[in-house]
Amino acid sequence: IKQVNTPASSTKVTNKRDQQKNGTKNFEQLMMAGSNMSPTKQVSEKTAEDKEEVKKPLPPPPKEFLYSDPGVKIGNGKFGPVNLIIQDGKLWALKIVPKTTIDKTKRIEHVKNEKFILKMLRRNSTRSELPALRSGASQRNGTRAGRRDDAQDDSSVEGTSMSVRENKEPLDFIMKLKETFVDEENVNFVFEYLPGQDLFWILSNEHNLNLGKDRKRKDWVLFYGAEILCALDTLHSRHIIYRDMKPDNVMIDYDGHIKLIDFGFAKQLCERNNFRTRTNCGTIGYTSPEILLGLTQGYSFSVDIWSFGILLAELLSGSLPFEHK
Repeated sequence: IKQVNTPASSTKVTNKRDQQKNGTKNFEQLMMAGSNMSPTKQVSEKTAEDKEEVKKPLPPPPKEFLYSDPGVKIGNGKFGPVNLIIQDGKLWALKIVPKTTIDKTKRIEHVKNEKFILKMLRRNSTRSELPALRSGASQRNGTRAGRRDDAQDDSSVEGTSMSVRENKEPLDFIMKLKETFVDEENVNFVFEYLPGQDLFWILSNEHNLNLGKDRKRKDWVLFYGAEILCALDTLHSRHIIYRDMKPDNVMIDYDGHIKLIDFGFAKQLCERNNFRTRTNCGTIGYTSPEILLGLTQGYSFSVDIWSFGILLAELLSGSLPFEHK
């Protein structure tokens, strides 16, 4: 995470005269430079200079960070707010993680993991195939994955995911990280801005949604479930375990497709450990038995499939399947 020096009081970028003078002279230096002139001449020349500066186009904003001040709050993360900002002339989401929160919760590794995982995914963005589908019924029958005339596949999450992935890149279902930076008080993540809501909101407000007369809950659960499965495949094919699947972490983008967010619990597994890990983490209600029991042999990618099943059950029924057990 690169260190950026920003003012402690405000992150707003101001249009100062020293910026227009390439940062070499400020107002006092200009006055000292004109000390050999008469006071009248100094004032007249300075006035002319000010008029000339008004006519000049403003210098381009610095490449670093141009914020709305103080930023429009659009959400709350686990440890801090998420603000809407302007950067490079576009809207972005600024996730702010206070350093004090990181120290108190010993969340340093989670912050590092989130940056590492998302940066690594962008560097390695090759298309992948869903392992479960390679030996699926569609291939055994010699049909093309996702064909609309395959009635059996077309009515399942697995079959729908085959159709969805034909028109989407594997990383389209994962939130994009633009960059990270550190100021005096916070660790900051600049993400793509998603104007939609998360699945938790959709689940809570389904009765207000205009789904059409013939659209039922099963239809949108099937669609979103297929895209979530594609997102998990993208991670697992790169040996990344997610470990925090829940409605709150599935956002809907401008075009109505899902975006997986919050990679604080994500981790890349390695072959020397047989692609297994033992860390106890996740969200109660969605966490798999292997994690809760703390098995000595650890767990692997299957815990994400368990959480995915819990999520599907909740989207279909409106409640967690094992909430009272």
